[in-house]
Amino acid sequence: MKKQKKNINSKIKLIIFDFDGVIIDSKKNMELSWKNVQERTGTKIKFKNYFSKIGIPFFEILKKIKFDKDYKLAKKIYEETSMNYFNKIKTFPNVRSILKKLSKNYILCLVTSKSKKRTKKLLSKFNLKFDHTFTPDDKFKSKPDPEVVEYLMKNYIIKKNEILMIGDSLADKKFAVRSNIKFIFASYGYFRLKSKFKIKKLSELLKYV
Repeated sequence: MKKQKKNINSKIKLIIFDFDGVIIDSKKNMELSWKNVQERTGTKIKFKNYFSKIGIPFFEILKKIKFDKDYKLAKKIYEETSMNYFNKIKTFPNVRSILKKLSKNYILCLVTSKSKKRTKKLLSKFNLKFDHTFTPDDKFKSKPDPEVVEYLMKNYIIKKNEILMIGDSLADKKFAVRSNIKFIFASYGYFRLKSKFKIKKLSELLKYV
């Protein structure tokens, strides 16, 4: 662990977090939302197929799973249902206190494929604060495109080796690789990945930075 900490720590100034599977657990909310999409559009595509692609914008997921119904209707149904079942969403343990502690020494950013409306409501619900929040509504190219990192580098005048990404999906890892920034895999999230650095719970991040 000491060797890992030495390898990743050094000059970190900014930490980017994925939202679902890292900060919040919204799998049940997503399952209920997709079920409503199934019922109202008639699609036979199962939730596990939809869920396997999360981490990228909604329409891109639909393309990848070959959804053959009305995209705009599906998004409207999904987001309305998601808002109605916000009580099914929870944060992972001690998230707020960990972010508060990190905010004293690091710039904290959130990059999510959720809409700005839902993201703002969730951040307010759980009283979570980030210096920057990026959603598909912000017109930046979505993960794994490095555009957000390029913006942050210019905005804060920092280098790539001063940025760290925390994620649980392949899209997050690809984002880090394409951006040439350090990556820590949140193994407590939804997916399984091979990664040099990983944490079993968010509090373990404090050992790395």
